Amino acid sequence: MTPGRIRRRGSGARRGFTYLELVASAMLVAIAGMGAILSWRLAPQAVANKRITEMSVQLATSELERLKAVKYQSLSDTTTPNVFYYDKNGSALGSAAGATYKVKSTVVTQDTNGDSLYDSLDLRELTVEVWNPTETKRYEQAQTLLAYGGI
Repeated sequence: MTPGRIRRRGSGARRGFTYLELVASAMLVAIAGMGAILSWRLAPQAVANKRITEMSVQLATSELERLKAVKYQSLSDTTTPNVFYYDKNGSALGSAAGATYKVKSTVVTQDTNGDSLYDSLDLRELTVEVWNPTETKRYEQAQTLLAYGGI
């Protein structure tokens, strides 16, 4: 090949990209970019939701274990739930001021033997619910049955 000569590919062949190829590649880059931006924005929210969920499970388990530690004879049925308030770190509070969690626990005796008497042959149903302080969102609910000799 001599200098100054241009080699042609074929008749009518052009170099570069077509308009359709440019639009398609721009769309792919835009979609990938939006996905990255959205995942970047959602990551902190996912961590906060996980913390709330884990703390509510811990509070429900703790309250259930506290109730199970009380002797069967010492547990009495509750007509209104026992309410406790906790901050975002799980520390007990005296009131709803500054609370992140509201823990409600109830004890109900189930007449399991059908004799209409509430005695040591019956089961006690322990229920614990963890709510936000205004009770618009329930985070966790746990319940178990307690027998006279234990669980």
